[in-house]
Formats: sequence, structure tokens, C-alpha cells
Amino acid sequence: ATPENLQATIRAIRHALQNDSVELRVLEATRVDDELHVRLRIENLVGHKFPAGIPVRRMWIRVRLTAQDGSVVFQSGEHDASGRILGSNGSPLASEVVSGPREPHRDTITSIDQVQIYESLMADSDGALTFRLMRGAAHLKDNRLLPLGWRADHEDAPRTAPQGDATSDTNFTAGEDTISYEMLAPASGGPYQLEVSLLFQPIGMRYAAELLEFSTPEVEDFARFFTAVLRVPEVIVTLTREVP
Repeated sequence: ATPENLQATIRAIRHALQNDSVELRVLEATRVDDELHVRLRIENLVGHKFPAGIPVRRMWIRVRLTAQDGSVVFQSGEHDASGRILGSNGSPLASEVVSGPREPHRDTITSIDQVQIYESLMADSDGALTFRLMRGAAHLKDNRLLPLGWRADHEDAPRTAPQGDATSDTNFTAGEDTISYEMLAPASGGPYQLEVSLLFQPIGMRYAAELLEFSTPEVEDFARFFTAVLRVPEVIVTLTREVP
């Protein structure tokens, strides 16, 4: 393939991500004393789980709330130049580093250190988190967006059902997920600017970090390519809204 072929494919993939994959909506933004309560809905537009494919891809929600004076009073899902998701101290979340925990599925987010990440994570035969495909025996987490036609009473539902915390989230249903954010934002600082984005990575940084722990010719080739490219996530969609 020529460089022109490759660039054409990249453009086509970006177009599909931004126009035909998922839809983001701000359902409501209301004030409760010194807090802003925001409800979001993410809808799956494709006929399969999203993100699809082997468990290296992920999508997450980035939320920024900016006061009238320009200061950021709340954020969730920010990332650094390497594409790692950051927490409240500006360092990568514990779930982004080798041997760290997993970030659970959430229905309500109240802290900068909480991020909604849509992904599938594997367990080995002992039930421990693993990023090695040959050791994957089950799912610890699978909260990828379900397709609209998914049914719990279908004969294949046990093999395709969500796994982990998403199973108890009544707002995580076929074709969509609804999630709430509760953010400290005194009325005196408003009106506020709310910015919500969906971000996508074809190779999650935690998966890459675990892979790069190994030293083989194949991993070394991958590392050479991977470290040479821009690793910030793709922006699928961004919405902005003024809130009280």
C-alpha cells in the first residue's frame, strides 16, 4: 500500500468514528445547592458492541467544567501527551500503570479520580486481571456499549452479556448508557461552561504498557513504531453547553 492509501484509510476511519459510531447527548444539567448535576446519554449506532474487536481498544468520557473566570473547577477523563488518563494530582490513574487495578464501570461520577471507560478487560484462569491474549479465560469487565438489538432473553445472551459492574447498572441497556456527574460548582462562579467529549484509542495505554514489559523482537518492533507516533486519543465528538 502507498502512503496515500494509508492516509485515505485513516480519513475513512475517522469519518466513521465521528459520524457513524456513537451519539452523545446532554440530557439535563441542573443545580442542587452548590452542586451541578449533569446526565449524559451515549448511544451506540453500530450493529455490534462498541468499541469492538480484540480487547485493546477503549473509549472514555472527558468532562470539563469551567467557571466564568476561566478556572477549571471539575474535570474527569483528562489525558497527557502519551494518551494516559490522569487523576486529580495530574499523574496517571493507578489503572493506567503496569500491575495497577482496573477502573470499574460507573453509573455516577463525583470525583476527578473517577472516569467512565468503555472497554473489555480479561481475567486469567485464576481470575486475575491479564492483558496477555493467550491467558484470557473470561472477562473481568465488559461494559462496551451493547448494540440496540441485544436481548437478555436471546440464546446467545450469556456469551455476549456485559460483565463486571455494568451488570448491576440499570441505566446500561441495549444500545445506550446513561451516566450522571455530580460536580461542586457554587452558583457564585457561574455561569459555567460544560464541555463533554468521547475519546477513542485503538490501543489503550494500559495494554501497551503491559506489553512493553516484555523484550522480544516482535515487542521491540512494536515499541519502535508505537513510540514514534502521536498517541493522544481520537476525539469522536465534543459538546459544549452553558450551565447555571
